[in-house]
Formats: sequence, structure tokens, C-alpha cells
Amino acid sequence: MAGSLADNEIGVARLAVATPLAADPYRVNRVTGSFVVIDEGTSATVAAGMVGSPVFASDADPA
Repeated sequence: MAGSLADNEIGVARLAVATPLAADPYRVNRVTGSFVVIDEGTSATVAAGMVGSPVFASDADPA
């Protein structure tokens, strides 16, 4: 498990929120299956993500 990521690195995270969010898996709907994380203090975008379980190249079916 990484303690931090450099700019443009990809990671997997589990988020907890105070209120329920309406979201779809990214594979079903790219609009409602993606999100950005905004810093409340600075209004800076600190992350972006996709909803759903990750699929890694090693998990893909061989062609």
C-alpha cells in the first residue's frame, strides 16, 4: 500500500462519505461514474477518479 502518489500516478482508494452519493459504475456511465475531489480550503482539484472495481492488465482475458 502506497503512502502517497506522485503527480499523475494511479492508485486504488476506498472513500467514505458523510452522506450517500448517487453514482454508477464507470463502465456503465462515464458521466455519473466519475468524480473529482476538491480541497475545501483552496478550491483546488486534488484528485479525480472512477467508480467501480479496478481491472488490471494482468486480470484481462488473453486474446
